[in-house]
Amino acid sequence: MNKVKFLGMGDFPGSANTLDNLQNQIHLVALLAQLGGDNYILSGCEPDGGNKVKPGAVVIGGEIFPFTGGIIQEYVDIKVVKKDLQAFNKNYPEAYTFKTAEFTAAGKNKWEDFKRIMTNKDLQKKVESIKGLEPASRIAWAGFIAKIPKDWMLCDGRTLLIADYQELYENMGTIHGGDGVTSFKLPNMGGRFGVCYTGAGDYKDIGTIGGEEYHTLIDEEIPEHDHVRDETFNKLSARAGDVSELGTPGSVDDITADKEYNVANMTPTRWQAATIKKVGENKPHENRPPFFVEGFIIKVK
Repeated sequence: MNKVKFLGMGDFPGSANTLDNLQNQIHLVALLAQLGGDNYILSGCEPDGGNKVKPGAVVIGGEIFPFTGGIIQEYVDIKVVKKDLQAFNKNYPEAYTFKTAEFTAAGKNKWEDFKRIMTNKDLQKKVESIKGLEPASRIAWAGFIAKIPKDWMLCDGRTLLIADYQELYENMGTIHGGDGVTSFKLPNMGGRFGVCYTGAGDYKDIGTIGGEEYHTLIDEEIPEHDHVRDETFNKLSARAGDVSELGTPGSVDDITADKEYNVANMTPTRWQAATIKKVGENKPHENRPPFFVEGFIIKVK
């Protein structure tokens, strides 16, 4: 910022150049008004009754103006008044320019768009009140594991020290493990889906683990059915154990025509002794819906 050495000598001249220099410095300071934006209330302008506003100062287009206040109208505009100066038997036309902001019925600056600017103290309080997600909050992460943000960790069941993550420990304790004295664990969601807590059944406790990636059916899970054995259905022998030439049920299916269709001597008793050929391999089946692999991360601080 420029500087004028007024006290350098006792008779420093009050010239036009000096005054212009002062005006330029004031203009530089006025530019600070642009920090708040284009249009806003800088000071004053409090409500004054039901339909009035007290005088104050506003910024319009990044420039500071005194505001006259008064009865509220839809718009605010800038009123410009220029005055001549009479001095030394001369007239200095439009030597002074006075600008004020006032309510108008028409214009381009709506009064409803003018908001009071927050002070640094107000901004600090606002920032401190914005906490974001609480520790123990969990979200999905579809990026690189190495790029997990600061204060977040993968839900991989790792052990943490209580002293290092006090607030996180207060929110979830040893739900997922740990001794509760010096350590606790993060949830381990590797290869698992999440399901919402209900307070009942399998979902009554946070941290409960269940389900199977693959599953082999047991008898209780197989639909009820029957295998027909009736001498009137001769083709059953093609699906049953083989029979000998004498009509005796065998136990080995060698898939030869003379065995498969040798049913002439089958009697009801022999049909009862016949067995249905076993099928199936007792292998587990896929037990998951279509899936997309991503990381589950938890806020730790």
